[in-house]
Amino acid sequence: MILSWLELRAHAEDYMEDRVNELESRIAFLDDTVQELNDVIARQQLLLTKIENDMKTVKSHLNTLAAMASGQGTNEIPPPHY
Repeated sequence: MILSWLELRAHAEDYMEDRVNELESRIAFLDDTVQELNDVIARQQLLLTKIENDMKTVKSHLNTLAAMASGQGTNEIPPPHY
């Protein structure tokens, strides 16, 4: 069967239209995926910032406790019974 020029052109146009639709579908899926990943990264950054702040607080408390335990943090005079 020999296809006419118009039939070949119609098949080519159908193929190209199908291909464009497929690519548009993939792009939409990738856009959604990128947005989801961006949301995850944003949540992780907020959590990381909170953890960093909590660690600074814990470190400060530990330094205070260490200073108190070694007597460096106190300027108190020992009670008279010492």
